[in-house]
Amino acid sequence: MRPQRETSEAPSIPLSFISLLDDTRALSLNSVLDPEKGLLAAAENNNTELGTDSDDRMWEGGDDPIHLRLLSQPSAEYLFEGFFKHFNPLVGLLDPQLYTFSYTRETSPLLLSTILAISARVLQPESYVAVQKHSDTLLAQVLLTCDAAIENIWAIVCVYHWKNVNDTRGYTLLGFAIRMAASAGWNKFRGGMDFACKPQVIDHPQVNLARQQRDQERLWLALGNLDRSSSLFTGRPVAMEMINKEIGARGWLSCETWAYPQGDSKVVGTFELTQISCPVLDAMTNLREAQDPSSASTSFQSFRKAMEAFNVAVTEWGQYWSSKFMELPDSEPFQSHLTLFFQDYTRLYFNSVLLHRLLFIEKSDITYSGAVEGTMQLCFSCALGVLQHMIKMGHLDILYFLWDTAHLMTGYSAMMVLKLLNQSRHQRLVSTRNAFETLTEISDLYSIAARSLHTEEEVSVLNATRKARSSNPAEVQARLFGAILARLKTNYKPATPGSNGSSLQASSGTVLTSMEGGYQGEIANIGVGDEGTSHNLFPVPMAGQAESSDLTPRRETDYVADGDFMNSMFTLAGLVSWDEPGIFIESR
Repeated sequence: MRPQRETSEAPSIPLSFISLLDDTRALSLNSVLDPEKGLLAAAENNNTELGTDSDDRMWEGGDDPIHLRLLSQPSAEYLFEGFFKHFNPLVGLLDPQLYTFSYTRETSPLLLSTILAISARVLQPESYVAVQKHSDTLLAQVLLTCDAAIENIWAIVCVYHWKNVNDTRGYTLLGFAIRMAASAGWNKFRGGMDFACKPQVIDHPQVNLARQQRDQERLWLALGNLDRSSSLFTGRPVAMEMINKEIGARGWLSCETWAYPQGDSKVVGTFELTQISCPVLDAMTNLREAQDPSSASTSFQSFRKAMEAFNVAVTEWGQYWSSKFMELPDSEPFQSHLTLFFQDYTRLYFNSVLLHRLLFIEKSDITYSGAVEGTMQLCFSCALGVLQHMIKMGHLDILYFLWDTAHLMTGYSAMMVLKLLNQSRHQRLVSTRNAFETLTEISDLYSIAARSLHTEEEVSVLNATRKARSSNPAEVQARLFGAILARLKTNYKPATPGSNGSSLQASSGTVLTSMEGGYQGEIANIGVGDEGTSHNLFPVPMAGQAESSDLTPRRETDYVADGDFMNSMFTLAGLVSWDEPGIFIESR
């Protein structure tokens, strides 16, 4: 294992919208080592004595998944390469120049097993279960011994991102990772990046040392970003102190000698996004804590003012970073879409909070109707924007490799589209046609991806009962999109020939037209050729995969009957039912 250093810094990555009911347990080993997941049992049944140095056993195999014959070396190398080609670029976690296959295999059986399990779920499903169980066993050992090796903390961050739907350990595991990093002194940044920026040629050990130092700074920033993102979107307390702004500054990116440009840019960009959101969060907190009508009114106006500045700043952020990523070496087309995906989701979430407040106030003060209409149009545009960017990434085969929080963000956006369409007093403000076309395309893409990712066991279970809850994030979202689309078809019918071609007709007979100058969907014309070359991971077209799948396609009636499932997803996201007025169950 490489020695722990006293230098430090830095956080990374995405915005989450995770159930408060399922994922707010206390920070305790009991909650992480869930007996139902077999972690503690696996650790207890393992013949290895916890707390002993495994270096002496490494050359005999030890916990190495290859020596344990869970995988052949060619298969392991294939999966490892697949992770860095398809998964890692989405979030920019691990520096591929540092974490080579041989380096990772030598330094950390846990990180190696975690990477192989993540990749196997998509690229080699028949190996997934065995490698995943082994990874969980090693994770249990690390948590029980509080081993703060940087590779172990990276492994936890990877688990946090690519977990199954029913795995609710993410928030608690993140807390352990933060505490272990802090206990190792990573928060004591000493400005050591000056050494890493020196351009002179140095020998191999020094090169690795420079990359390792930069790697630690990136991981500390990544942990801070995840911590603050969780606080912004779920109301959980922040576990970390404010990150040294020298690390989160764009100047940190100017050090290019030992940098990982893609990963470094992602953590700095995400840090900026959390910083932009903080004043809005503070205003929301003051509004919730207002004790009397006068202070509540003052706090609300402060919140609206903060939102005005926020909307401008986030738009500028998206413009800068979407262009920045396209300038990086080996940049791929999806990077720009992913940046704008975060931009639109962040705007959607906080403007949803504002809309919830405005709808409540409008009941007693009609002068707020104009503000309601403007905010509703903005929310609708952002929600469709999130879905559109996901569709474009879907055409590049990105859906197969997304982390589960990105799926949740997409699902939240689709649910908001349905909610906005059902705000009866303001239906004329949104385009049902655009919503229908967008939801149809993203539902198709997710359905194809879900069927392609099913294991034989999942196929048999899901075909036996439609009430089964898949652990596959793509399957859950495909089911949600299908239910939303079925509800939309039930409530609205195609417009009559003489009506506006960009509208649908409500079942009551009222024609809902597109808002003038509003969001105009271009989904039908989007193709892979417009965005660049796809990964070409699957030689058979995705549509062909869907046709050859053993999973019985869901019928329209199945989705119509999915009302309870759809309502449970609304509740999970903290939203009131799709057909009820208002936005959130509880004010944010």
